[in-house]
Amino acid sequence: MCELAGDNVTVSMGAPRLLRSEIPMVGPLGERCIDQAIEIPGQPIRTITCVSMGNPHAITFVSSREEARHLAETVGPAVERHPYFPQRTNAEFAFVRSRTEIDLVVWERGAGLTLACGTGACATVVAAILTGRCDEGVPVKVNLPGGALQIRVMPELANVRMYGPAAHVFDAEIDLGALQPRPR
Repeated sequence: MCELAGDNVTVSMGAPRLLRSEIPMVGPLGERCIDQAIEIPGQPIRTITCVSMGNPHAITFVSSREEARHLAETVGPAVERHPYFPQRTNAEFAFVRSRTEIDLVVWERGAGLTLACGTGACATVVAAILTGRCDEGVPVKVNLPGGALQIRVMPELANVRMYGPAAHVFDAEIDLGALQPRPR
């Protein structure tokens, strides 16, 4: 469900998927991954909480916005390709300013650092709730390099709603007949 109100849009993102089999990741398929240790060569051991919002996310909570940016650039690629994730994963590095505000930097699988990631913002708030950093039913402002989103996770993790600005970016026409198939 998507609702437009002026220059803002609200999107119902559905319920998060939390089991390892749904993310997907290795380990006991019927279990959740909450504050689990992850080892990256040359780095201190950190913890991740994993959530799928239709795509996989591994969230690490850090002590500052600067640390989030630094780790996204330096550790993000290794988390993306870690053996825990057979189909790779997005890596989120989050600094919780308060129970209602988070700074977030995302290393997106296959793309690298990104200015914004709606599913990553949603997954991060879910992970913050699972780890006791935020509360269900309360809007959380997520500050990404490209702008802010408001995320509300409904009670019992029944649904996640994302609210933010919508802007027309460009118009284009594509001649589908002129496209070449991708080599396999």
